[in-house]
Amino acid sequence: MSQPWQPASQPQPPQPDGGNPYAQPSGPGAPPPMPPQPPAGPPPMPPQQQGMPGPPPGQPQFPGQPAPMPGMQPPMPYAGPQRGGGSAVGAFFLGWLVSFVVSLIYVAIIWASYENLTDEATGRALYMGHGVLNGAAVGAVAGLVGRRSSGAHVSAGIVAALGAFFGQTNAIVMVQMDASNGDLIYLLKEAPFFPAEAWWGPDASSGMLSLLGLVLAAAAGWGIARLVGSRR
Repeated sequence: MSQPWQPASQPQPPQPDGGNPYAQPSGPGAPPPMPPQPPAGPPPMPPQQQGMPGPPPGQPQFPGQPAPMPGMQPPMPYAGPQRGGGSAVGAFFLGWLVSFVVSLIYVAIIWASYENLTDEATGRALYMGHGVLNGAAVGAVAGLVGRRSSGAHVSAGIVAALGAFFGQTNAIVMVQMDASNGDLIYLLKEAPFFPAEAWWGPDASSGMLSLLGLVLAAAAGWGIARLVGSRR
């Protein structure tokens, strides 16, 4: 029995690729296909093992490092020993105490030996030496207590200069009291500033030497306080 007639199959036209952006035309003269480009964005994280969740935020990811307590931040890296500033107020008061003691020692030496100090140059040398010694003692204490504080260094110079001045004026008062046989009160009523006048001297040249003693005391106090404080 003969088969029913069927129409011949027609060739199907090429269908477009369903919007595939990587589809490239083929045929003679067509450019080579481009490799697929990775999507933009951060790289994907490696997959974690099943049953091993990642560390919570704030928990160390290195073995051997202790985990912080809940509610606490992780410790900061060790930055070495911190050198805190000293106390300028404490340096001032301790320096004043040291200056007072050094001045008392100087007054006692002058009072005990003023009858033998007939040379003015020797007296000036003792005054200069007392200023430097007073500044060195005050500066050492201020540097130890005040450390790198600029206020402590400056206060050491000021206290040392005041100690040199009042040490000399107090020595003049003690010598005058011993030499006047108790007439010091009358002298203070007549000339209350005679210790400062005696410290300055009879002329300008002696006054400049007196000021030089204060400058030496202040420089020694400030310099030694800065030197000792910079090493603390």
